Formats: sequence, structure tokens, C-alpha cells
Amino acid sequence: MIKLKDILREFDTGDVLLGAPNHMAAPDELNRWKELGIPYEPNTIDERQLLLLLRNWITKEDKNPELGKFLKELLPLKKKFPIILDPIKGRSVYEGKSLYRGTLLPLQDLIYRNSGWKLNNSVDFQYGAIESEIPYTWTAVGEKGFTSWTPSPETADGFAADYMSKNGMTFKNIIDRLEDGSGMIPVILKIADTYPTALMNPRVMNLIGGLGEYEVFVISDQIKVKSIIVPNWKLIQDEAVDVDLTKYFKGL
Repeated sequence: MIKLKDILREFDTGDVLLGAPNHMAAPDELNRWKELGIPYEPNTIDERQLLLLLRNWITKEDKNPELGKFLKELLPLKKKFPIILDPIKGRSVYEGKSLYRGTLLPLQDLIYRNSGWKLNNSVDFQYGAIESEIPYTWTAVGEKGFTSWTPSPETADGFAADYMSKNGMTFKNIIDRLEDGSGMIPVILKIADTYPTALMNPRVMNLIGGLGEYEVFVISDQIKVKSIIVPNWKLIQDEAVDVDLTKYFKGL
């Protein structure tokens, strides 16, 4: 039996990438897979291992380092197998043409941007948001070689809230950190779904994992972000009281 650690060679796709999703038992899921228009072909050992790694990542957040190696090998095949590997082939299941990631950023990277902050009145953000389209290079934490993104701003907002909760952070803490000029706050990063190193059709990822998160990977440790969104702006304003937020977020 070939071990996962022994896959440091060219990925073997055969003529069709993931032509036999035999891990799916439900007929409706199999039908949806067929609707993608992928010809049938028995999966290679590499493809079976990839499905296992993807399923474990989606359902268990298993951080097996071999997944990053697989994804890096698949990236050059994006044009050859776009139905599986190109995020834009999944636009039928999401609105817009962007990918999002909820995370934490150092305040120093936000409050001293010269200008560009504006209100984001999208219904995607229940408690309002502000956004800056000044380019920014984000460096991922960890050594997986990829990060997880979503075409759903609501999902990214939820992950930003999770980071806030895990760190015991309140909106009053955000105001205190603004005045101190230090610390981290939750944000949402935004890139185009045509980003060169964005990989995986989110529709396919949902079929593999079955959780409805429509995940996309970006294969890089440094990502050039199109814009930064600060969610829950109305709640931040409620806590500001006598604090002038335009002092920190110029352009509002």
C-alpha cells in the first residue's frame, strides 16, 4: 500500500480528473456529479488519496501536510481540468465574482491607511461594514501552503466572528485597541475568484464534503488582497461613544 508520504512525484490523473466519485453513495449526489459533465474513468491511486484528503479536510479540518503538496501539483492543471479546479465554474452556486476569508489583522495594518475607507451597504453584512480597496498583501499563518476561502461573504463573516469569540474579544475591546494602536481585530479579506492561484470549483468541494460551505483553496503563503472589510460596523459605532472612528478609518 502506498503511503501518503510517498506522493512527492507528478500527480497521476489519467485522462480524467476525479472521474469516479465512488465515495458518494447518495443517488442525488451522484446525479449532481454527472451534471458537471465529467466523463467516467476509474480513479488513480493519487485521485483516491486526494478525495480522502479533501474529505478529511472538509469534515474534520484534518491538517494533513500532504494535502498542500497535492494542491500545489494540481495548480498547473487548472486549465486542463477547469470543471474540477477552476473556481469560476462554480458561479452557478454563488453570487458575484469574489472570494472571502474571515481572519484577524493587526490594527497597524488598518488604521494608518491613507484613505479609501467607505461604507459597505451590502445586505450580506447584517450589522453593516466598511471596506477599503487599497491593495494589501496578506501573509498566511502556518505552513500548509494554502488557505481556505469562500464565495459567501456571510460564511466569511461567521469565521471572523469565530476568531473574535475564541479570543474572548468584545466590540468594546476593539475600541480600546483602536485607541491603544495595537492588537488584532476581525476582518474579512476579499479577492477576485479569478485569482491566479485559486483552486477548486466550490460546487465540487460541496459534493465531496457535503457541508455546503463551497470552499476554495488559494495556493500561496502571501496573497494580494483586493480589499479589506471590517464587519459589524454598526456594533462598533455603538461602542465608540465619544471616539471619532474617522480618525482611524480615513475616508469615511
